Amino acid sequence: MFRVIYFVSSTDKTARFYEKAFGARRMKPAAAQDHAAEDWIQVKTAGVQIGFHRRMTKIWPLEPRGSICDGWDPEGNRFQIADR
Repeated sequence: MFRVIYFVSSTDKTARFYEKAFGARRMKPAAAQDHAAEDWIQVKTAGVQIGFHRRMTKIWPLEPRGSICDGWDPEGNRFQIADR
């Protein structure tokens, strides 16, 4: 068993997609969670745990083409993803 973590803007929306598309099942949150429940949702499917962590901002369009968004890693370092 291994775990993949995705940094997303909506943990609930992403978890619902994986539940519907892949039959994933939402796992119970850890008893001692140091963050809000909507900041971390974990699902399990086919021997893989997938965690969704809310640290990404809205996706902004870039001119003349592409898009960009900002995020923060678990240590608070800011990063940016662009598809230009």
